[in-house]
Amino acid sequence: MEKSDEIQCNSEVLEFTVNTFKNLAIKSGFTLLGNVWETDHRNETELIKWKDTLWSEIEVLFFLMDD
Repeated sequence: MEKSDEIQCNSEVLEFTVNTFKNLAIKSGFTLLGNVWETDHRNETELIKWKDTLWSEIEVLFFLMDD
């Protein structure tokens, strides 16, 4: 795989991860207003759990991108 192909692939994976986070947040009762997440705080713990899980996956992705 050429470097440009790797960058494109990694970009698509990162975009998928971000979109997954947004969808999970919305399903958890959060609303994105501009760049700020708003909620009634009923599901804040659930969102933090998802955020931590997804952030771990993003860190792995960045580690793999460095190789």
